[in-house]
Amino acid sequence: MGHPIQTINEENGVFTTDWLSRAGAPFFMGVPFSHFRDRFTINVIKRGENRIEVGIRRTMQLKKDDDYSLCTSDGEIEKWLLEQVEQMVK
Repeated sequence: MGHPIQTINEENGVFTTDWLSRAGAPFFMGVPFSHFRDRFTINVIKRGENRIEVGIRRTMQLKKDDDYSLCTSDGEIEKWLLEQVEQMVK
């Protein structure tokens, strides 16, 4: 998605991306916004010898004037990212 990795915690299997600011539609409820930023937190948990569980959380903020307000993702990007991960590990 182009987000630079900000932190990696190998012990807990968590990494977080840095904020990425963009203009255009934020892929959220089909409503175009002029400016927004988002970041992802990815959790990777080994559940067994051949089983890994991956969770993705997207944090979004919409820009209004010079300030950002938190908004909720509709989950579509997270779903797509999980599908991409699944294809990579098959």
